[in-house]
Amino acid sequence: MPDSLIVVHPLPENVGQVILASDGYPDILPTLVASEAHLARLLTRDPWCVNELRGTKGVAEGQISYDDRAYLRLEP
Repeated sequence: MPDSLIVVHPLPENVGQVILASDGYPDILPTLVASEAHLARLLTRDPWCVNELRGTKGVAEGQISYDDRAYLRLEP
């Protein structure tokens, strides 16, 4: 990646953690375990993604989710 495309945003000193997650998570919760559990509950209730998860593709046969996911939590 060219340096010209890298943007650095300083964080205020009072920030205790930063969580970055991909759009595969409908809600970003304080931990990966909580985020995954919430997603699993939603997928159980709406596996075709037509109600609560409306707007994304459904879960394909043989898959456990509709998308790949990334979750990163940083603490000082």
